[in-house]
Amino acid sequence: MATPQAFLENWVRESVRATPYRNKAEARRLAYECRKAAERADLSWFAVVLAAGGDVQDYILTELNQQQNEPAS
Repeated sequence: MATPQAFLENWVRESVRATPYRNKAEARRLAYECRKAAERADLSWFAVVLAAGGDVQDYILTELNQQQNEPAS
């Protein structure tokens, strides 16, 4: 079983795609999807939240913003 940190990093890498705007609603939706994926992976949501620094939605929003600022490949 993956550690909560490894799960979170992998899930974000596979599931979060930059949008043309910074969207808190999208981060909220993705955090919900992450929670469901953590449950399916039999991981403690509390542990995943801790791995995200206390706020999964903010963690995902930061990733969305970073992807938005990266040059297109």
